[in-house]
Amino acid sequence: MKPRNRRTLLRLIAAACFVVLVLVWARDTAPRLGDSFRREAGRAERPAGTRLAIVTTVLNPDPSFPVWLEYHLRRVDHILLFLDDPSKAAVFEELVGDKPVVLFNGSTTQPDMTPESRLIWRQDENNDMAIQYAQANHIDWLLHLDVDELFYDQHNSTWQTMPDVGMVRFYNVEAVFLPYEIDNYFDDCRLFKPDEGDLPYSAYVYGKSAVRVSPNVRSDGPHEFAGFEGNSVMVHNPLILHYPTPTYQRWVAKFEHYGNFADYWFNNPDIPFMSFMTESRDVIRTAFMTGDWEQAREYYISWIPDAGSISQYLENGDLIRISPLNSM
Repeated sequence: MKPRNRRTLLRLIAAACFVVLVLVWARDTAPRLGDSFRREAGRAERPAGTRLAIVTTVLNPDPSFPVWLEYHLRRVDHILLFLDDPSKAAVFEELVGDKPVVLFNGSTTQPDMTPESRLIWRQDENNDMAIQYAQANHIDWLLHLDVDELFYDQHNSTWQTMPDVGMVRFYNVEAVFLPYEIDNYFDDCRLFKPDEGDLPYSAYVYGKSAVRVSPNVRSDGPHEFAGFEGNSVMVHNPLILHYPTPTYQRWVAKFEHYGNFADYWFNNPDIPFMSFMTESRDVIRTAFMTGDWEQAREYYISWIPDAGSISQYLENGDLIRISPLNSM
């Protein structure tokens, strides 16, 4: 086996072990779905040719959100938007207009948990409600996606017709951070770390999944589903483009929102965070305490390769160029 293939295999094995730990722990401690969740949307008429819907959970609309919306509505039939803060409904209603987007009040489970872990619980409940909506409205495939991700399908939908397949997992690539601020980072972030490269990721490496909607399907964490009919496959085309902290100000805002969280997912020592999470927490917390942001900015910039390194990384395959909006 070639060294790079070994690295890829080791990454996937490590990621799989991590997700299994998360899911087993979550399964054993999860609260039952009950009155804390309330769906606000009624049943919709099925448009002709409905096939694919996206489910996502969102707190605040980033300036890039209209681009995210337009991009995906050229590829899917519906977007099921779960609001983590229902008081923002009017803002989202104005952004959505008459587009085929259904707004829901999101799950309110785990209100005392820190935001980075609480989101996992809430996504799980929201995805289960999205599955119920899909079953009732003749949606064939449901894809879980975040609003800092693009489904880079290159207009390839052949994965939807693979025989005996109930779930398709798509590899993710991670966007290189930008050294400047911009509203539409989907257009300016064009350098990505592929899953088989050597550059470290700041966030997950496990991809995202679409599931064929069938009677017993259920959410199984943020990256996959369970109870589907047929096999599970993993593909490189389409891809998930992930932009976890594309600009400095977004990075600061994200970890300010997360606050002083523990070193582990769900405070469980068996599930440690990636180092980027805890290091970002610490440098941003220090900056807020001291008022000196130089160390925080230096840390963020340290994740951005210089021009010479970019050329080398592109040549050896540790970076790739993708311009997703060119395919709109």
